[in-house]
Amino acid sequence: MISRKGKRVILGLAFGFLALGLFITILNRYFAELELRQRLEEERAEIREPVPLIHTVERGTETRVRRFAARLEPWSDAAVAAEVAGRVDEILVDPGDPVEAGDVMVRMEDTLARTSLRIAEASLEIAEARLREFERQRQEAERLAASRAVPESTLMEARSRVEVKEKEIARLEGEIEQARENLRRHEVRAPFAGAAAERLIETGDAVTAYQPVIGLAALDPMRVVFYVGDREASFLEGRAEVLLTLAGEDGPLPVEVRNIAPVANRQTGTFRVEGRLPNPDNRLRGGIRGVVEAVIGIFEDHLFVPATAVRYEGGQAYVDLLGGADEATNSRPIEVGPEIGGRYPVISGLNEGDRIVVR
Repeated sequence: MISRKGKRVILGLAFGFLALGLFITILNRYFAELELRQRLEEERAEIREPVPLIHTVERGTETRVRRFAARLEPWSDAAVAAEVAGRVDEILVDPGDPVEAGDVMVRMEDTLARTSLRIAEASLEIAEARLREFERQRQEAERLAASRAVPESTLMEARSRVEVKEKEIARLEGEIEQARENLRRHEVRAPFAGAAAERLIETGDAVTAYQPVIGLAALDPMRVVFYVGDREASFLEGRAEVLLTLAGEDGPLPVEVRNIAPVANRQTGTFRVEGRLPNPDNRLRGGIRGVVEAVIGIFEDHLFVPATAVRYEGGQAYVDLLGGADEATNSRPIEVGPEIGGRYPVISGLNEGDRIVVR
């Protein structure tokens, strides 16, 4: 049994050890922070101002390339209309079907037109038969009149009947041609080669004259459309081609630049550019979007400086020009063009062989 005095001694020793452990922990943290501070101070002391590099201005050639959003459009796109009013009898193509120029895509109900043509053709056959008979009679009258077996008036009458019938035949031939044209107008034909697009009617629909009935798109070649600024438009004028990148294609496709709008868009201030892209298998479709990569500047045999050597103050470009002792002697104002691949083309202010500071 521990006495009350012994318990006090044990409790005092326990508190002493606890205080000692706490003191040691605080002391260790203090020395650790002190060591960390010393290490940071040593690292800061080792950091030095970077040594400037010396660059000699030289000539070179750089090509400036820009990318523009582009869209594919059919080279020709039309909503083909029926030429006559009536009922749609038959639709011969489905969307996506290839068609050649002149192919029939839609037929209108043409019973009356066919009947009119048959009547005109039958009338012509009868008239031609009568003409053959009248010509036989004329020949007979000419033979008899030569031998004075019949009066001259009989011959004149026979010739008159032939002339009247010939005029009737000419009129009937015109009616047949008109009837054939009317029958042809009941067929909606493709005005150019392409692919059938959207159906605007269905079989059995009643349509009016010149009402669009089916869409047609020419997909070979495709029209590539993109928009550029004034400077880009001026540079692209007369250029041969640009490159088009499309999702899913193995590589860029060459596009022939065909037309640049002479007037900028009023809202955007950009110029519409159209290019020609061959599409012989109709694999590409209208509405696909891609990216056009176009050369918009060539600096050939030109002075260049690194972009890191140029600084701007109030919109003016400067470089630090070195003297003979390899020390910056003055701040030289220069005029530069657009940055290309980390370099600026020098328009004015420097000469080949000048040495500048690159930081």
